[in-house]
Amino acid sequence: MRILHFYIKNDERACQYIDRLAGSMLDGTEIQSCDSLKAFRKAIESWKPQIVHLHGAWRLSIARAAKIGMKSGARVVITPHGQLEPWVIKQRHWTEKLPKLLLYQRRCLRKAYCIIAMGRMEAGYMERLGYNTRIETILNSLITETISDGQMGRQMFLAYKKVLDTDTMELMLPQTKTALRGFIKAGITGDSRWLDSEEQQACNAVSDEEWHKIAVFSCDEHINDTIAKGIECIGFTPPEALPQCVDNYHMPATNHAKAVATGGHESPDDALLSAIKASKRQIKEQGFGICHLIRMAELLTHSIIDEEKVAGELKECGLEQHTSRIMHLLSDMTGLDEGFMILPEKDDRTTRKIKKIITKHVNL
Repeated sequence: MRILHFYIKNDERACQYIDRLAGSMLDGTEIQSCDSLKAFRKAIESWKPQIVHLHGAWRLSIARAAKIGMKSGARVVITPHGQLEPWVIKQRHWTEKLPKLLLYQRRCLRKAYCIIAMGRMEAGYMERLGYNTRIETILNSLITETISDGQMGRQMFLAYKKVLDTDTMELMLPQTKTALRGFIKAGITGDSRWLDSEEQQACNAVSDEEWHKIAVFSCDEHINDTIAKGIECIGFTPPEALPQCVDNYHMPATNHAKAVATGGHESPDDALLSAIKASKRQIKEQGFGICHLIRMAELLTHSIIDEEKVAGELKECGLEQHTSRIMHLLSDMTGLDEGFMILPEKDDRTTRKIKKIITKHVNL
């Protein structure tokens, strides 16, 4: 875990806080800090931190650092150090604070993956501001004896981990996404011979760090059973077990429910039609997940589908374009072979929007 801290030059309080944090973090955490945008840009380019932790508020350099960090792919954490408390905001409100809120401060807070409050009262203030609901309360051992340095470091480590365990597909390397598709395909088909050479190679080369991202994604999307079947089929030995729950950030609407298995009295044709029709509503409600794609892929792979009949009914319902987009997502995310598709696949802007709903749970 690589953390880059940025603070305002001559801010001794923030500097001491960062030093205290650095000395109390758990093993495996690398930390660097800087107080100028020039040094910050250089560290971003050469070191490639996973998280940029910004200290303070109301300074344009903080907002610029947030923008630079996000552009690099790092995730932003902000500790305001009490600078968002009401009495601070009221000082020069009309001449300084309100213009800064409108120009950059509000956007900076909204774009952060997490905001660190140093007490329950400060957390309450930030909740009432309403710019970001992802708030963690971690006391500062510099100003209170109710928390030790070690406790503060452990709590901050868990906050960082929570940030990195959110939307893990976004953080996966390209070859890890290929491996994920391979595990899913093997789990659906029950036969590793369906995997192409690229997928086979990717599955056998997954590192411990990249496997963790797959495992978290699998848990979030309720596809542990499929992934477990896939790794068994391929003969992959995972470095860690698939978790049953993960502490991370989710928008309530995107915490996908498990795909419901087909009832015993429903034909495969009707089950597929129901799933595709339901996906239209699920996408609108941002509740469509890869578990639903896997259910469709299982029906198409293992059942005898009257393709002409199903395609005809979908066209009558005005779902031809929607189904073609679903076919592309099935190919892209579950490895469904073209021969099992009921309509030609379509990849366009709307398809990519649907994929974002599946893979991204936090809208910044």
